[in-house]
Amino acid sequence: MLESFEDVDQLWLVFEKITSGSLYQLLAKKAAAGHKTVLEENVGRTFFRQMLHAMCYIHGQNVQHRDIKCDSFMILSEPGAVEDDLIKLRDFFFTILSSEEQKATDRRAARTGNDDLFGGLAYMAPEIVGRKPATFASDCWSLGVVLHCMLVFASPSRASAEEPREDTVGRIQTGDLIQSKSAWVSLSEPAQDLVKRFLRVEDTSRISAAEALRHPWVEPRTKENRQLCSDWMQRFTKTLPCTKGCE
Repeated sequence: MLESFEDVDQLWLVFEKITSGSLYQLLAKKAAAGHKTVLEENVGRTFFRQMLHAMCYIHGQNVQHRDIKCDSFMILSEPGAVEDDLIKLRDFFFTILSSEEQKATDRRAARTGNDDLFGGLAYMAPEIVGRKPATFASDCWSLGVVLHCMLVFASPSRASAEEPREDTVGRIQTGDLIQSKSAWVSLSEPAQDLVKRFLRVEDTSRISAAEALRHPWVEPRTKENRQLCSDWMQRFTKTLPCTKGCE
């Protein structure tokens, strides 16, 4: 948000204008064009590192996003432009401060069967489909699904759009995720390892955004990659100040 102002009757919010579309739209275009790999790992790494910093920021403010999905990330510029590798997080409609009151609200929603508060089924964490309160780790599960979608262009828990809901829920709750697709098999071992660390059924054993920033797939090891990371961070930090939880 750039600015806000109000008159007698209305509150006006001024946001950045982003015309290049969402991450999902980018993935869909590449898949439709017949790309064997929707995103190369180095491109996915650039996007995902920004997602982790954004998640560190909001979690550091004691905020749960609760609706992380591929459509939640907007590409800042069109392909070929200077900022075509920068993304923005949106969809804060269901965001909430983490508190005991929030947990009570989640329990009431679970009793009434209202799980729309927690995003789409394909991105839901096991605790959410199991009718338990959302946590920061629930956002991290959803991030793991986004990472899987970026690199494989498929849900790790949903075989098809026509699949019965209970089949998808069963995979999520048991951690029996789909790993047979060729794009998954061809991923590097560190990339597969990071996805698996995000998609652990037990939320207390799930990797956090801050921990993921130190994962070998995310943190560059070579001198060349470190320089690329340094150059990128100088650009990225102009749009997202670091805060507690990002160190």
